[in-house]
Amino acid sequence: MRRIRTAIALAGIGAALAVGLATPAQAAITTARPAAATADPMLFGVYYTLEYCQYFGNSLVSGGQFSSYNCVYDYYPSDGQYHWYLYVWFR
Repeated sequence: MRRIRTAIALAGIGAALAVGLATPAQAAITTARPAAATADPMLFGVYYTLEYCQYFGNSLVSGGQFSSYNCVYDYYPSDGQYHWYLYVWFR
């Protein structure tokens, strides 16, 4: 009887882990201003690639200080090229 209970418990734990891994991931880029944000966005930094912009945006949001971020591709007058601007919203 003990073996059956152990097998059922392990099957339940395995199913719970499988269901937990199947949950959808959070979106990488926020494309619009969040409804909960009350202040204007703050420019946090300028990056050469979208991957860096997303990496730092995700890091800042997961840290809890900011509620969301947005990466915008725009002209950077200092070097005459286009770069990714990272804007963040406070909680």
